[in-house]
Amino acid sequence: METPWHQEFAYGYATKVITVWVALTATLTGPGGGGLRFAPSLGTSFLPHQDINQSGVWRIRLSDDAASAADAASHECPVEAGDVLLISDWIAHGSYACNDNCERVAFSALYEVVT
Repeated sequence: METPWHQEFAYGYATKVITVWVALTATLTGPGGGGLRFAPSLGTSFLPHQDINQSGVWRIRLSDDAASAADAASHECPVEAGDVLLISDWIAHGSYACNDNCERVAFSALYEVVT
């Protein structure tokens, strides 16, 4: 399943959060490979999101215009099993879907930043 472009901040956390994402399997590159994509240049502000109002996961995602900007600014981040990524709640990110030859499994935890 593809993970659409989003920012963690859109999920309504009361404070700043950091996601710790631990790859349990490697990802392949390109569409169908399950690779993660980031648009760090868009991570300086909260981007417009939309709620597609459907049951299931990933209802909240970047608006169509913001997703197009993320596509244009994106960098793929292939990972190996055991790699750890720290993701700011303002960084736009998502992932490609996996085809029949890949499986993306990860452990993810969100930590509240207390100042």
